Amino acid sequence: MDASSLSVPPRVPSSSGSSTACKQPQDIGSEVSTKLSETSNSLIHQIQNSAEAKSKTKQMKIQAQIVGKELKAHDKHAQHEHDLKLKMMENEHEWSMVNEKTKQLELKLRLEEARIAWLEAEKSSRAAEKN
Repeated sequence: MDASSLSVPPRVPSSSGSSTACKQPQDIGSEVSTKLSETSNSLIHQIQNSAEAKSKTKQMKIQAQIVGKELKAHDKHAQHEHDLKLKMMENEHEWSMVNEKTKQLELKLRLEEARIAWLEAEKSSRAAEKN
């Protein structure tokens, strides 16, 4: 391990070998502690990001369900409006056909009344001719 990579100031050589041996385990312990702290912070950050992503995903799913239900309601309403308009058109057509049939029957009735009147007039003229 290089002392510069650990961000630890370079060691000053000491005159006794025992103090160098004591400093080395402390440096390793400090390095391990720093690495554990960094790893812990990284894991906490990843967990927070994961929780935020899950929350956003859940929120998007809920919004998608809401939009889906609104769309379904809109489609149902549009279909209902279409059915009503279609029924109105059918009723108007039926009314028009019935109205036309009524006019035809009225014309037939007038024709029959005219025929009866003509037959009565003919009968009256024959009776007048006999007299």
